[in-house]
Amino acid sequence: PNCKDIYHIRVRHASTIDGAYYGRSFPHCFLLRYPHLQPKSQPVQFTPTLFGFDVKYPELPTADEYAQAEAEKAERERRAKEEKEQAEHEKREEEARVEAEKALEHGP
Repeated sequence: PNCKDIYHIRVRHASTIDGAYYGRSFPHCFLLRYPHLQPKSQPVQFTPTLFGFDVKYPELPTADEYAQAEAEKAERERRAKEEKEQAEHEKREEEARVEAEKALEHGP
């Protein structure tokens, strides 16, 4: 049924029902109108079990936490690469300095 359409129920015992389509808001509106019909007890949280043992799921990181961890990992790798390149550069400079000192000691 569409909005503003007239809907005739074909089932005789349901012909006294007012309204043909309630939508997703029906339970909320119904319980607002008839609060005495609300369940008294709170629902019990479902605990999955396997052969009587509780199944525990690991805490997985959220997308933001995962992205942050990946960014930190990439930053650590970048710093390690820079430090390695710096150490190699300093080693080459030291080797060149030693070679220059040897050349000065032996002369032309």
